[in-house]
Order: sequence, then structure tokens, then C-alpha cells
Amino acid sequence: MQTVILEVAKKELLTYVGDRRFLILCVLAIAITIAAGLGSWQQISHAHTIRSDAERTDKTTWLEQGEANPHDAAHFGRYALRPVPPLGAFDSGVFDFAGATVWMEAHFQNPPANRAAETKLLSYPFATVTPAWVLAVIVPLALVTLLFGSIALERETGSLRVLVAQNASAWQLLLGKGVAAIVIALLLAVAMVAIALLPVFGYRSLDIEFPRALALVAAFLLGYSSIAGVVLLVSSCATSGYKSFWTATILWILMAFCVPLAGAQIAQDAHPTPRARSFASAIQQEAQAPFWLGSAQYEEVALYEAEVLTKHRAVDRTSLDLNRDALVLQAHERFANRVYDRLYGDLYDQHIKQEEVLRMASALSPVLALQRISRGICGTDTHTQVLFAKSAEEHRRKIVEQLNEDMMYHAGDQSFGYAANRSLWETIDDFDYETPSLSQVLHYYRFEIATLLAWLVLAGSLACAVLGRQFRGKLE
Repeated sequence: MQTVILEVAKKELLTYVGDRRFLILCVLAIAITIAAGLGSWQQISHAHTIRSDAERTDKTTWLEQGEANPHDAAHFGRYALRPVPPLGAFDSGVFDFAGATVWMEAHFQNPPANRAAETKLLSYPFATVTPAWVLAVIVPLALVTLLFGSIALERETGSLRVLVAQNASAWQLLLGKGVAAIVIALLLAVAMVAIALLPVFGYRSLDIEFPRALALVAAFLLGYSSIAGVVLLVSSCATSGYKSFWTATILWILMAFCVPLAGAQIAQDAHPTPRARSFASAIQQEAQAPFWLGSAQYEEVALYEAEVLTKHRAVDRTSLDLNRDALVLQAHERFANRVYDRLYGDLYDQHIKQEEVLRMASALSPVLALQRISRGICGTDTHTQVLFAKSAEEHRRKIVEQLNEDMMYHAGDQSFGYAANRSLWETIDDFDYETPSLSQVLHYYRFEIATLLAWLVLAGSLACAVLGRQFRGKLE
């Protein structure tokens, strides 16, 4: 039994190695990967350098602002800078099209701004092509050209009848071909990911986490194995090599282009995000006007003052010598924050719903599932971007509250005439955000991982059932 499986696997591997079409596509994929990778690594290294410089400049500017009223310093603000993931050069995901900085200032929750795509040199031939795209789209086409005739062509040439005469079972034949396909998938995953990551050794500023690189190899191995299983199923069902090739090619087009594009369009149409102008208008009308121009201020200030007095076990504001202007300012922050939680919460809910649509669409396409996992591992997915924006807002609120409280407790009758100095600025923590850990990423994309496993198991089981029926019918 093992001899039959190993012989089939050995024969298939020798056939694969000599397939010129497969080799040509692999060489083409490697060439594009190298070209795209060199440009991507250069750009991501440049982005890393710019971010480091901007971070130092922001801190220096903050510390050297001189004496100022704490609330004026809150308006002076600081920047929250999104970390540059080293693997963003492998798979840029939404990185170039999502804001890289958040301006943290008093009273306003600003959305991420400064998108890399706004300044990216798109005249470069491979500016919009990443190594991950090549690995997820072009390499599966190479697998199609390699595996489409695994069973269909042998049926045409009569090779399967020889195996039937030798009492070989359908599952032995399929397992032998499957082992060969998985070996090829493993070699492709290791080789292509290694080639794509090779340029990083030329950039000392980038530090690739080995577990994430290993996770990428595992993800692409699983993705390629699933696609190989689908092609073997097509080859088992097709009555000729010609039909097998075109059926597998059409499936590749559907999985690589049609399903992702349709999924993205459906997600946007079903769960549209508000326009920037209308969103900003809603913030002004709900977070600013009701407090400063309406009656919301009185109740909010009274509630906040009561909390402060309770915290310090004081009878009234005068016993603590609290500055009322600062108290009002922080009361507005609390009022506005609730509005931001609701408005931005609705916005993030739309992003989550769009993600769910794409997650469901990935069940129809191993390619889309593989792309989503890849972006998550590289830290360039929508989920990571939303977490960055939320973390920046959380830090903004801490900064503003700390500055307002300093004014509230120390300004006394000076109010806005009170000035703090560097000793206060140094107590303000720098923004420090870390992307989700690898284990968190794999947990978040567990559905996509399960989808790839399901494609592999289902395709293999169906292929075995179809081939078994043909064997029982003596291939007639």
C-alpha cells in the first residue's frame, strides 16, 4: 500500500519538475516578486525612517514649547504615529490607504490622516504590486497549470487502467498525487516567502519577527494545499485534460478576482461609511454646539464637580480651590467623549460589518481567505488600523484630562493666566502602541484558517469519492 502511494508521489514529482509551463510561470512569479519586493522594502524602510524622525521631532517640540497654560498645551497637542510594520513591504494591505497619524488635541477626536497613497510614486511599474499579491494570485495559477492534468490526462492516456489492473485503490492514487502536490506547495511557500523577504537583510532599520515569517509560510502552505485540492477535484471530475484546464482556470479567475471584488463591493454597498463632511458636521452639531451654545453644560459641569468633590471628600469647590474654567473644560471633554464613542462607534461598527461580509466571502475563495490571513500576520489589515485609531483616542483623552486637571488644581484665580512649564510636559507619556500579537491575529482570523482547512478536506474527500466511483466502474 505504502509502495503504491510513494511510487505515485515520486512519479508525479518527476513530472512536475519537468513541466515547462509550470517552471516558466514560477520564474515569472519570482521575477515579479523580486522587482516588487525591492521597491516595497525601500519604501517601507523610508517610511520607518520618516516615522522615527517625526517621533523625535514631535517629542522635542512638545518639551520645548516653553511656559504655557495647560489647556493651551492641550490644544497645542501631539501626534500619535502609527507603527510601520516591517512586513508591510511583503503585504501592504490597507497600509497605504489608511491614515498614518492622529492629531491629539483638546475637544476633538480627529480621524487618522496622512495616507501614504497620497504621496506614493505610482509611476513605478510595481508600485501597486506587492510580493504577497504575487504569491496569492500568480502562484495559484502556476498550480493550475501544473495539476490540471494529474488525473484527467491519465484517464485520456489510459494510465489509470493500468493502476486498476494492479488493484490500486482510488484513495491510494489520490493520496500519492496529494502528497506530491503538498510537497510542491511546501517548496513554493518556503521559496517564495524567502525570496520575498530576502531584501529585508539590506535594511538594518527593519526587524522581521521570525514567528511571523514562519506563520506566513504556514499560511501559504495551507492556502496552496487547498487550491491544489480544488484543482485535483476538477481533474478527477473532468472528462478530458482540455476541460480540466479551462474549468480550473475559470475557478482561479473567480477565486482570485471575482469573489474579492464582488465581496468588497457588496460590503461597501450594504454597509456604507459616512462621508467625511457629513461626519464632521455631526460631530460639530452633537459634540460642540449642545455644550457651548445649549443647556448641556450646566448639568454636565454639576455632575463632574460632584464627582471631584466626592473623590476628595470635600464639601464645596472653594474648599479645594478648584479653577472653574478648567472644570468646565474637562466637563466638556467628558460630554464630547460620549458623543465620539457613539459616532465613532457607529463608524467602527460599519467597518466590522464590512469585515464580516469579506469574511463570509472568503469562504467562497481560498485566495481571499489567504490574503486576509496574510494581511493580519503582516499587521496591515483593517482590524489593526481600527485598533490604532482607538488606541490614539484613548491616549488623547488621558493627555487632555491630565492637563486640564493640572490647571484645575493649580491655576486658582489665575485661570488662563496660569502657566506650566517643562516639568509638566515631561510627565505626559509618549504614545506607545503595539500591533496585535501573532496569537491574537491567528485567533481573529480563525474563520479564514478553518475555511482553508475545509476547502482542503472537502476537495480531497470529493475527489476521492469521484475517483472511487470511476474505479468501481473500471473507468468506463
